[in-house]
Amino acid sequence: MAVLDPFDYVSEGAWDDLLAAIAAEPALASARDENGLSLLLMSLYHRRADVAAAIEFHLPAFDIFEATALGRTEDVARHLDEGADLTARTPDGFTALHLAAFFDRPDAAEKLLEGGADPIASARNPSRVQPIHSAVAGGSAEVVDLLVAANADLDAPQMGGWTALHAACKNGLEEISRALISAGADPLCTADDGKTPSDMLQSGVDSAAYGLGSD
Repeated sequence: MAVLDPFDYVSEGAWDDLLAAIAAEPALASARDENGLSLLLMSLYHRRADVAAAIEFHLPAFDIFEATALGRTEDVARHLDEGADLTARTPDGFTALHLAAFFDRPDAAEKLLEGGADPIASARNPSRVQPIHSAVAGGSAEVVDLLVAANADLDAPQMGGWTALHAACKNGLEEISRALISAGADPLCTADDGKTPSDMLQSGVDSAAYGLGSD
């Protein structure tokens, strides 16, 4: 089998071929794309835990973004001890705290916050997400709680003017919705299209289950 650029396998969705290529040539595990994004993070973005595990097996070390996304809390702590720059971004614009939130890594998130990570850092890309948005996208109630305690901006708008509460309602996350409202999120805030969090609920859903009161 001819070995392609590993990111060609990703773009083609040829995950089994990528696994075979890594097994044949373990050095591919260290590959980064033209922007510097690691193959490991790309695999995790695509929710391919099997590929990420194969890459993890072959990597001798992990940068703070990879360690965070994998939930390797000891490695995260080591980076913090070595003075890691928590304002640094992945090539696609996210802080390590964004990744801890999105990949539901509460232990790593706690370490990062204790180390001074900014709970209101906005992604440097069109999404404009803050870690609170990433936590909701990842369905991480634990990280939401950590960010609430760290004074995250609960009504911060991401792309389209959606708040974390809009996303929680859209994604059917009752517990997170209630936690956000209990912490002070505005249930009447409007997105760019004028919709409130209640407007995001699926038809027939009991809004009271989301902390939004009765219909």
